[in-house]
Amino acid sequence: MLVVDGGRHQCSAAVVASSSRRLVATAAHCVWLDGGWRVDGAVFIPGYAAGEEPYGRWAVDTAYVPPAWTEANSPISDVAADTDFAFVSLLPRDGVLPEQVLGAQGIRFISPSTDTGAGVGEVAALGYPALGSYDGQSLRACLGAVELERFARASAPVPGEVLALDCDMTEGASGGPWLAGPGAADGRGQVIGVVSGGDATHLVSPRFGPDAQQVYEAADSASQITTPPDPAATDPTTAQIAPRGGSSR
Repeated sequence: MLVVDGGRHQCSAAVVASSSRRLVATAAHCVWLDGGWRVDGAVFIPGYAAGEEPYGRWAVDTAYVPPAWTEANSPISDVAADTDFAFVSLLPRDGVLPEQVLGAQGIRFISPSTDTGAGVGEVAALGYPALGSYDGQSLRACLGAVELERFARASAPVPGEVLALDCDMTEGASGGPWLAGPGAADGRGQVIGVVSGGDATHLVSPRFGPDAQQVYEAADSASQITTPPDPAATDPTTAQIAPRGGSSR
């Protein structure tokens, strides 16, 4: 679970393997929405279940989103978008990096020229849905085959692509990982996207392609531990970075 915006909003997220060993994948609208960052006091609570926090809380250091997301000033009506992904850097605890304690899911970037939605195979979407019949207190999952859909936006001349899956998870599942691979049904695999949005019967995810890989690599490089910790500068054409300390603007 990822708690953002000073504890006012709940999303989902997953640790992904990285050289810095402290990256979490989530949805861009969880950390940047309506013209501002939402990382004030944000914390990641892995393994949360009905009030239990077996791995404690990990403070968010900063977040990275694609420039296309911030340039579009993406409002809430623009979620379920092909650019709705983010990578969040967590702070170490007592000198220990998150991945050393929590492990990590793999991550896979899909090449548009070689992969189709059908080529991904069966996918498990995980999250903490909190509306309707869900209460946000336990990790839920949907399992099934994905389809590739076009996503059109007025600010983008060329339609993007999103992955679609039959699933009824609701708000709160946003940012939860879409896992592919033989172990996906058991909650282990490669993250190929994150829950972005959907309706009463299906969810969509941005397709982790070259743009997502650029943001991931920029986040990983900037998140390498230095003394004192200080994220390296990123190319603003590759990734937008939240101010350290959780400033909302």
